[in-house]
Amino acid sequence: MDDTYQKIAYRCLPLIAANQAGWIIRCPANFTATWSGKIDNYGVRLAYASDSSHLTGTALSHFGSGVLTFVLPWLFRTPPGIGLLIRGMTNEVKENAVALDGVVETDWSPYTFTMNWKIVRPEIPVHFKRGDAVCMLQPFRLDLLERFDCSFETYDSLPPDVRKGFEDFAHRRSVASAVAPQDHYDTQRDYFAGRYPDGAVAHYGTCPVEPRTGAANERSPAADASAPEHRTTFDLKPFAR
Repeated sequence: MDDTYQKIAYRCLPLIAANQAGWIIRCPANFTATWSGKIDNYGVRLAYASDSSHLTGTALSHFGSGVLTFVLPWLFRTPPGIGLLIRGMTNEVKENAVALDGVVETDWSPYTFTMNWKIVRPEIPVHFKRGDAVCMLQPFRLDLLERFDCSFETYDSLPPDVRKGFEDFAHRRSVASAVAPQDHYDTQRDYFAGRYPDGAVAHYGTCPVEPRTGAANERSPAADASAPEHRTTFDLKPFAR
C-alpha cells in the first residue's frame, strides 16, 4: 500500500477493508524453501537461518507436488454455524509461491489443520522472513452461500434510482478524467464517504436473510445425532476417485 504511486491504494476503501478483514498468523522463523520439481513429499528442501535453527519444523514438505506446509500449533474453535476461511494475506504477493485457500468447520472439529503454499517454479528459492504473513483467518458462515442464488438481470430492470445513481457517477467520472491534468486525476470518493452521487448519505444497516428451503437444509431423521452436521453442501463426488 505504501509503495503504490502517491500511496493511491489508500484511496480504495474496499482494498483497505479487505486488508483488515481477518487475523494474521505470522512466520516465526527465517528460512528458504526450494522445490526440486518432483511430486513426491520430499520434493521441497528447507534451509533455516542460523537464528532460526531451533524453529526447524515450522514448515515442512508433507503433501508433495511442491506444496510447502506450515504447522499451526493451535486448536481453533468458533461458535455454531461459523467456520474459518484460511487463506493467504490479502493483497500481498510472494515471489514464486501461492497461498492455498481452505474452509474449515471449526465449530465442531477437534482437529488441527495446516496452512499450505504451492511453490510454482522448481529450483527457484522462496524466502520467508520472521514476521511474514503465513495466513489470514476470516470467520465464515458455513451456510452463507446456500442462502443466496445468483442470476443475471437486464440493466433496464434496475430500479430508476439505482440507474440514475450509476449514470450520474459514470458521467461525473468521465468528465473529471477528461479535464484532469496528466497524473493529477482525483478520485470522486463518494463510496469512501458513504454517500450517493447526489450527495445524500447512504442508508446503512443489514436486513435479515431468510434461509433457503430444500433438501440442502434438511437433515435426514435417520442421521446419527452424534455426528457433526456439515452445512456446506458442495458436491464432492467428482473428487472421490
